[in-house]
Amino acid sequence: GRDHIGPAASARLLDLVLMAARRTKQANAWDAALTYLDVAAELQGDDAWTTQPERAFGVALERAEAAYLRGTGDLAAGLAQDLLARDLGRLERVRVLELVILIHTARLEYRKALEVGQQALALLGERLPLSPGAPKLLTELIRAKVVLKGRSDETLLNLPRMAEPQKLAIVRVLGLMAAPAYFTELYLLPLIGIRI
Repeated sequence: GRDHIGPAASARLLDLVLMAARRTKQANAWDAALTYLDVAAELQGDDAWTTQPERAFGVALERAEAAYLRGTGDLAAGLAQDLLARDLGRLERVRVLELVILIHTARLEYRKALEVGQQALALLGERLPLSPGAPKLLTELIRAKVVLKGRSDETLLNLPRMAEPQKLAIVRVLGLMAAPAYFTELYLLPLIGIRI
């Protein structure tokens, strides 16, 4: 029946399907959410990447996330790879890589998760060695102490909230790298903590 509706009705149907998908995701009903998102992807069609690229990206990313949360890691990884093959902006590419980090972590592929995290950080202009060693950790700790010297807890707490999308993405990626770092590299986890 979807083939026989006009563009306006199809757009309204897509809005309703996306609303249903988001509500089922909030209720942790991953099977239903993935089904709704599959329908949404079908409704918007491939031309959505040309006509509404932000919406097309959002639907595709939500599908991959729902597949991951549903426990179908292979499907999630495939959907993420399909997204990475597209011409994405830097922050969009990082969002997909964040999901890939989670997929590798869930599969206990900690080294791969860290390598993907390092790749995401590089896209954001941040360098992070995966095997820092004690001297690098000590250098970073001294640098952090110098930056914080003379600042009270109250001063730090009263700083404005971070709002720059690139910096927020760096913090998210570092946070996602913490668990795999804990299991693989002795000095990497504290280095991540310092950087955050």
